[in-house]
Amino acid sequence: MKKLLFLLFALSLFSCSKDPDLTQDYTSFIFYHSENITLPNCVAGYYDKDGFCIKIAELGDLSQNQRSPEITVENNSVKEVFLFSDYRSPLSRATKTDSTFILNFNHKNIFKIESWVKGIEVEKNNPKQYPH
Repeated sequence: MKKLLFLLFALSLFSCSKDPDLTQDYTSFIFYHSENITLPNCVAGYYDKDGFCIKIAELGDLSQNQRSPEITVENNSVKEVFLFSDYRSPLSRATKTDSTFILNFNHKNIFKIESWVKGIEVEKNNPKQYPH
């Protein structure tokens, strides 16, 4: 029983802790890509309250073990970030990550793209599917 209580206590500390070195007086994020592929023409975006996809920044190509530029988020209503790329998509379409990246405010957020992150094809000319 003591071991179980200790394990639960340790897990609660781990899940609630934040790296104090990443705390700052503004909110920002970077994407870190560890897979052995290049993600071309990456764009970060979010969905507003009306369901439109809004562009935060163009990130360029992300290659293995490369970090995107640090992007400062000026709008405090942005809580989730999505990554879009031209990976395996024809010119009129893009691939959106099926994972949502949650922002911690006043923190440098590091979003790691791992092998379990999959993509969903979206239409680039549809403002409710692709950032504009």
